[in-house]
Order: sequence, then structure tokens, then C-alpha cells
Amino acid sequence: SAEELSDVISRIVTESSIDINHPSHVIFARDTRPSGEHLAFILEQALVAMKSSYDNFGVLTTPQLHYIVWSKNAEDPPSDKDGYYHQISSAFTRLLPESMTTPIAITVDCANGVGAGALQKMAEVIGEAHLNATLCNDGSCGVLNDKCGADHVKLHQCPPDGMTLEPGRRYASLDGDADRLVYFFEDNGKFRLMDGDKIATLIASFIQEQLLLANLKLNLGVVQSAYANGSSTEFLCNKMNIPVACMPTGVKHLHHKAKDFDVGIYFEANGHGTVLFSEKAIKEFQSVSQDDRYIRA
Repeated sequence: SAEELSDVISRIVTESSIDINHPSHVIFARDTRPSGEHLAFILEQALVAMKSSYDNFGVLTTPQLHYIVWSKNAEDPPSDKDGYYHQISSAFTRLLPESMTTPIAITVDCANGVGAGALQKMAEVIGEAHLNATLCNDGSCGVLNDKCGADHVKLHQCPPDGMTLEPGRRYASLDGDADRLVYFFEDNGKFRLMDGDKIATLIASFIQEQLLLANLKLNLGVVQSAYANGSSTEFLCNKMNIPVACMPTGVKHLHHKAKDFDVGIYFEANGHGTVLFSEKAIKEFQSVSQDDRYIRA
């Protein structure tokens, strides 16, 4: 009821020591679910009632919204979609080998969700010389997450509807709001999935190599849940000598633990994860980037 909602809000304000007289600003967006527009309208009405200013960014992926919130708080413009595309595309192209003469080709299942438009724009910003992205289940027809998307591919261990695998090609699947990602390919007629455990292992291996090349002594670690593939845990600990922390299931637990490392990596098996960098790590990266010995010509 309205009375119960008011009581809950009052309790949160008290327990969190929130100064209700301090100006507030809320940033929000939605995905392409049919209910999204109505829910955004309700949220707007609630914010008006609470006398809070807000920005409604319309349809965005979850990572785009995270970036905008971060950049607003960091006061590091541009805090908009264009800033997001610029940051990601710039990082992507800097990671590519200088000797590359053909673009990376990949086919992406967008789960008939919000990721299709964002990925198409990102590919345009990166440029055809670097990335050739073919979009499947782009929302032009079909139902959100119906026989497609990262969860479907992970659960059923097969490609999504509308996609036929060819040997030697790269494939990936997003979920409906584009915050989950899994890769897959065909290997001698067999479906091979690169789930979150494998993605975390590959990222950890790459970052460890870069830290060694730059002679940086940072605390690198991977956070997993009890549902993680035991082989990935063994490989990280025994082959890579990278510490692995085990936490209860749920991103909130994994994310919190990852903050204990200078470079903390976590991915759920369904492809939901990220890499966190401490302030110390960022400062050391910035210092190394000014050193001529580590600047790529």
C-alpha cells in the first residue's frame, strides 16, 4: 500500500542517514521490454513527488547506463552515449595488433533486445577497418530472449535460433539488456562455449601478462561462486598462480569481494561480470603510460 511504501522509504532514509534536504539527481534508462515505458513513467512521477531532479536517457543497455552514472559522479564529461562509444572504441582499437590488416569478424546474437542498436552504433564508431560485426536476432522480428540470448545459449549448449555456425568464425550472444556475454564457435562439428568462467580465465591471463611486461606489482585476483567450473579454478590457482576467492552466488557478493584486489575479475557462468581497477592500479597505469619504454609506437 501507499502507507507501507512511505514507511519503507522513511526507514531507508533513517538507516542510511540520508539528508532529505540535500539535492538529489537520478539517472535512469530502460530496455526494450514492453513494460519499460510505463515503468519509466511511474518512476518519473515518483521522482517529481520526491522533488528530485532526473535525467531519462530512454532506451540504453545496462553498461551504457553504468557508464553515464559513473561519468556524472566522476565529473568526467562527456557523460552520454557518445562518450561511451568513444571510450570503448578507443580502448578496443588500442588493443589491436599494429600488424592487423583484416578486420575482426564476429556474428552477434542480440537476443532481440536493446544491445542490437548499441552494437551497430559501436561498430560504426570503431570502423569497418577494425571490426566486421554481423547482427543476428536484432529485434526487427522475434521475441525478446525467445530461443536466443546468452542465457539460452548457456543453458541449452547450442547456438540461438537464426544462426548457423561456420568453422573458423567467431560468435557471441548478449542478453536482453546487454550486460551478459558469452562466446562460442564450431570445432569439428561440435558446439564449443566460452562461458563466464572461461572468459574470466582469459582476461586474467591477458592482464597478468600485461602487468609482467610493464613490471607492475599489483594484486590481481579472480572471484568465483561455488557454481564455477572447478577446472577453471584449478587452472587459475595452480597454472597461473592467480588467487581465486569463492563467494556466495550473486553479483553483489562477487563485486564486493573483487574490490579487495587492485585488479579484481569476476564473471558468472552466464557471462555476467566485469573487471574492477583500484585507484592504486589506475594511478600506476597512468604512470606507466607516460614511460617511453612501454608506449607502443
